[in-house]
Amino acid sequence: DYANQDNANQDHAKKVKLKREPLDDDKGSITPLIVLYFIVIMSSIFVIANIASVYIARKELITVAESALSKAAQELDETRYYYSLPSIVSAGDSRGSVIPINCNDASSTFRREISAMSFQREIEISKFECDGASLRATVSENTRLPFELPIFSTREFTNHVRVSVRAIYLCYRDWE
Repeated sequence: DYANQDNANQDHAKKVKLKREPLDDDKGSITPLIVLYFIVIMSSIFVIANIASVYIARKELITVAESALSKAAQELDETRYYYSLPSIVSAGDSRGSVIPINCNDASSTFRREISAMSFQREIEISKFECDGASLRATVSENTRLPFELPIFSTREFTNHVRVSVRAIYLCYRDWE
């Protein structure tokens, strides 16, 4: 009786062993998952790095354009400033006088400042407008992306920025 029971236990143990051993077709099934996850993670890193690069380049272009336009707005039209009546504008809670801008000098100053501040960059001035009281400019720059994905086949991105400035002299008054 014990012999039959031992044989039955051994047969059962063999079946359990067979069930616990991995099948041959399961070997290497994690490799495609690892490769897939690696491709997804690397592509995500490339896309995020490219987006961050474009964002930083745009912020730098805005800073350069605003700085150059602010410098250009300091070109005073002396004839209008000294010999004509100031025009009153509202600037928030205070009132101010528009300072007349010499458009020819402002244009040359803006172009000079853009060329001086564009270190190893090619900033293109698309439009420069001056109405004697305010300045507006549109500039653009091609930015090379740090990573090129074959899927998107994009190597460069063009940033277009519009900036404007108005020169006013604020007059604060006490109503006491």
